[in-house]
Amino acid sequence: MKYIVIDTSIVLHILRNNSIAKAVMKDLATYDVQPTLVISSVTKGELKSFAKQRNWDADRTKDIDAFLENIIAVDVTFANEDLHLVYTSIDAFSKRKATDKTGKRLKGSARTMGKNDLWIAATAHLLDAPFMTTDGDFDHLDKLFIDVKKY
Repeated sequence: MKYIVIDTSIVLHILRNNSIAKAVMKDLATYDVQPTLVISSVTKGELKSFAKQRNWDADRTKDIDAFLENIIAVDVTFANEDLHLVYTSIDAFSKRKATDKTGKRLKGSARTMGKNDLWIAATAHLLDAPFMTTDGDFDHLDKLFIDVKKY
């Protein structure tokens, strides 16, 4: 089974059924095997927070709930040690604190990532899945930790 991890921004575009959502769906159709969309459990919290901050009514929040019922979410609360190790590696790399096996500091842009974004990126890395986003906060991880498809 092929997994594709999607960021919170992609979920919001899918819910809006806008041009970015159509581009995502078009890209998904290019895979030989229909991929399964996956989110990190922190995306659930981000979506609910987004709706609350914008005072969405019950009808609009139902759309989020319906979407969440039909998608696989990797729960970071009960994650295995592998997810925690990947999170640690991505966080250290993003702060330009990661080293190679010889102790030499790895090159890469120093970028402070939000903790939710770290969990989301770690989820994509652990699943060895492509990652779809509209967010530039993941650019420095492309081809090193995750395969970023940015819209």
